[in-house]
Amino acid sequence: MTHRPSQRWNLLLFGGGVELALAALAAALGWWLYRPPWEAMAWDIGDAGVGAAGALPMFAALVIGMQSRVGPMRRIKQINEEFIRPLFQPCSILELGLLSAVAGVGEEWLFRGFLQGACSDWLGPWLGWSIANCVFGLLHAITPAYAIMAALAGVYFGGLWMLTGNLLTPIVAHAIYDWLALVYLTRRKIAAEANPVE
Repeated sequence: MTHRPSQRWNLLLFGGGVELALAALAAALGWWLYRPPWEAMAWDIGDAGVGAAGALPMFAALVIGMQSRVGPMRRIKQINEEFIRPLFQPCSILELGLLSAVAGVGEEWLFRGFLQGACSDWLGPWLGWSIANCVFGLLHAITPAYAIMAALAGVYFGGLWMLTGNLLTPIVAHAIYDWLALVYLTRRKIAAEANPVE
């Protein structure tokens, strides 16, 4: 399948625009409710390092899951081959990294910085953590299994924030995980491609 450069730029602009819109929504809601997400961030190299290291177990789980031949992972693999891989494969590794960085900021500002933070203020930290991650999972409901996986990823990202007290940690973890996942899903060899039938 060949892709025109304009298709790739449209994807990057649309995807980046959606993620920036999430960041703007988080900023507006946070300003309105006196909980701006940027106030939960501090530029700390140690917390950024925890986030970078935190992306690795999630990526390992993805790789193991994509090797599975049974259960709900089959449908997720099918979606990857029919939709995700063809959509993102034309992007360079750098472009995937930029898109992932914007996704890390936009989604973490909204779901952790604003939603988890506001719900925690009103209902306590554990209920706030639970509500934010249920919403995160529901808004990623490509399949029921994917919604559960996304909710668990949200639990993990929210836990990283609670561990360090710095929203930078889940932003870095989210961005690096998304980047590694997109590179892996678009560049990995499929078994049928690696061992073509003669």
